[in-house]
Amino acid sequence: MRHVLSATVQNVPGVLAPPEVHSVHQFDGSRVTLRLAVKVAPGTQVSAERELRRRLKLALEREAVGAPFGQGRGDAPAETA
Repeated sequence: MRHVLSATVQNVPGVLAPPEVHSVHQFDGSRVTLRLAVKVAPGTQVSAERELRRRLKLALEREAVGAPFGQGRGDAPAETA
């Protein structure tokens, strides 16, 4: 994941340092949500975030990293009460 993040942030306007992965924030049958910290220049937060999300999505698709359990097609393990 680190190499994907490092490669993804190169030449993103406003990004001053590579992202730090703080945690896996949410993990369920159709997605994984990561908590990242990215140092950006003042006034570039929204545009840098949008561009990072776009590039990360493309990079993960290129690396064939899919959502867990078949992308929410109902083949996730059943939850127990």
